[in-house]
Amino acid sequence: MLLLDIPYTSPPSARLTLDLHVHDSETKTKPLIVFVRGGAWIADDKSNHRELAARLSAATGCAVAVPNYSLSGPRNQPADSSELIQHPTHTSDVLRAFEFLRTWNGQPPEPSATSVDQLPYYNAEAIFAIGQSCGAHILGTMLLSPSESSSPSVAPSDSLLRAVRGVITTEGIFDIDLLLQSFPPYRGWFIESAFGASETYRDVSVNNFTARSTRIPWLLIHSTGDTLVDQVQSSTMYDRLRLLHGDDGSLVAKDWDGFDQEHDDVVKSEKFPTVVSDFVRTYSP
Repeated sequence: MLLLDIPYTSPPSARLTLDLHVHDSETKTKPLIVFVRGGAWIADDKSNHRELAARLSAATGCAVAVPNYSLSGPRNQPADSSELIQHPTHTSDVLRAFEFLRTWNGQPPEPSATSVDQLPYYNAEAIFAIGQSCGAHILGTMLLSPSESSSPSVAPSDSLLRAVRGVITTEGIFDIDLLLQSFPPYRGWFIESAFGASETYRDVSVNNFTARSTRIPWLLIHSTGDTLVDQVQSSTMYDRLRLLHGDDGSLVAKDWDGFDQEHDDVVKSEKFPTVVSDFVRTYSP
């Protein structure tokens, strides 16, 4: 079953909706997977990931949600708004989607055409998050805490933080300054649109953040074939998470050699749903 365009805010907004993929009735007792897509904060849409969500749902037996969120850049700027869509708006939107899914009773917050004939759809006490590319940065901004007061804080509720049972990132962006060292053209392409013009982006680089919780397992995936985001992004984040977890460093795992696809093709690979399934099975309640 596929539920499309569920608004996760009230009043509803056309751009703040999510899709929910439900494999079968057994998902009622299983965790929820939330896939936060990439797109460099300026592009992409949840509709482009329906096949992936269906594959993840079939592999894990879990319901899979894919939210849209506000995008930066001139072409995404509302005509009636004088405020730029920039960080941390993307994370604020995704956090609202998570909080909605955490407490949702199956009914959209406002009347809609969505058919609701199977409640509940998942175990809201167990949520796994997947972040692709900039989606990894969004999850890091939400689940970690900025160590500098100048950085906006986007904090989940205590109940949501307890419900998160694991995080997987793939081809993640974590350190903006390191990214610009490797790929200087990204500054004009999307970084300044998403974060504004600045000499340094240290305060929004999540590998400088501290942990909100050290009990959440992380798996960081980075393909050897990725030419758009280099492995130093994931390796520095891996080192940071291991440091933050201390004695629980075993909860932080990496996969640097298991994939050789290009940046956007990792999640399309046959192996990816299997890796997700194994992770969810390991850390499910």
